[in-house]
Amino acid sequence: MRSGISPSLKGEAWASNLLRPHAGKGAELMLGGVSLRVRVTDAGLVEPLASDVEPTVRLALPASALANLQDGADQLTQHATVSGDAGFAETISQLLKHLRPDVGAALSPL
Repeated sequence: MRSGISPSLKGEAWASNLLRPHAGKGAELMLGGVSLRVRVTDAGLVEPLASDVEPTVRLALPASALANLQDGADQLTQHATVSGDAGFAETISQLLKHLRPDVGAALSPL
């Protein structure tokens, strides 16, 4: 299962099916000082979450957690601090464990 670095899930039907029940909810994923804010669409895809909208769930990882990335996403998510909707957070955790960024495809236009 692969995905680009962008928050697009087109072509990842299994991921969209997991997200669809959470349509309209927003999430903020924070890694160190970097934040990714997304909202789930009715189609189970993600789009940017407006800056003035409070996310339904927040997942924060310390930058030091990246050292565990080679051990798999399970190890990485063990370091997460989660607040908000627990069911939505679990869905996001499942996606993080199974999606694999396609760095080559993301950089190919460059």
